[in-house]
Amino acid sequence: MLSNPRVYFSKHPFDLYDDESDVKVTCIALCKTDDIIAIATSNGRISFFNSDGDKDATRTDIASKESYYCQLAWKPFSNAQLVGGRADGQIISWVKDESKGSERSYFIQKNHDVHGKEIRFLIWNDSKSAETERLLSIDHGGYCCIWKTDDNELIPVIQIDSAVAINSVAFLPQRMCLVSELV
Repeated sequence: MLSNPRVYFSKHPFDLYDDESDVKVTCIALCKTDDIIAIATSNGRISFFNSDGDKDATRTDIASKESYYCQLAWKPFSNAQLVGGRADGQIISWVKDESKGSERSYFIQKNHDVHGKEIRFLIWNDSKSAETERLLSIDHGGYCCIWKTDDNELIPVIQIDSAVAINSVAFLPQRMCLVSELV
C-alpha cells in the first residue's frame, strides 16, 4: 500500500479524499482504450480519474467496509468493464451500461469456494474475441480460476488448486496456441 493518499502520474495530482487522511492507495489500473485511471484505496472505494487528475466518479456502491481492493484489471479492449479482486478473496466486476449512459456494478459469485484468500493476480488474456476472452485470478494460497465473460458477467470455467504460492503468471499469445492436425 502507498502511504500517501495523493498519487502523481504526471504533473497533475490525483486528490482522492479530503475527509480521510489515513486512506492509502492499494492498487491502480490504467485503461488501455480510454483516458481512465481507476484508483482503489484502503477504505474499499474505487475512484475514476482522467490523466489530468480530474475525478470522474467515486464508486461507493462497489465499496466494501469488510475488505479493500488489492488488484484491479480493465478488460483489455474495452473501457466498459473493470474487475477488482479484494483482500477477502471476492471478485467484483464493475460494468458500464452503455445503453443507459450510466454505471452499475455486479457482485460476481460471493462464493468462498472460488477464492478464500487475498487476490494476488488478476490478468486478462489479449484476445479480441468475446468467445476466447478470459480472466485469470489467483489468490495468495495458490488457488487459480479462469473466468469467461457472458453478457458482462464473469463465469468460472476452470478452477485449479496449486497448493503452493504462485509468484508470476503469463498468458501465451494466441498465435503460439495454434495446433495443427496430425497427418
